[in-house]
Amino acid sequence: TNLIQFNTGYKEEMLNGVKFVKVDNGNSGIRATYADQWLWMKSAIEFAQEKNIVVMLPKSIDTFKDPMEKEIFMKLMDDYKEMGKNMYLVYGGNKNNVELRDGIRYIEINTKTHGNGYEFTVNGDKVTYQLFQ
Repeated sequence: TNLIQFNTGYKEEMLNGVKFVKVDNGNSGIRATYADQWLWMKSAIEFAQEKNIVVMLPKSIDTFKDPMEKEIFMKLMDDYKEMGKNMYLVYGGNKNNVELRDGIRYIEINTKTHGNGYEFTVNGDKVTYQLFQ
């Protein structure tokens, strides 16, 4: 079992054929937190051999201070999906929720309650996930 936590900083990790890209948006946006993360994230996803990509943010994209940055982020996620990537966006929030929008899975984790998280299971090209508390 490997854990990737919602703490500060940027991190890339490949686990069982899934590329995890943790981007820090803790300062109300990626650019406001550390702008170079944009380049690292784009490069990590565009050059990933893995089909399944999990982008993790400590806070929801709705907390982005700059609406244009949010729009660009959403466009990139859609572009990667169009390139054939299975995109999962996991972010911290106030509840546990999963939503499918335009082929992208949005997974909100209640970071206010200790112990909440999701477990991803990879079996070939299939990825499943479940909430654990």
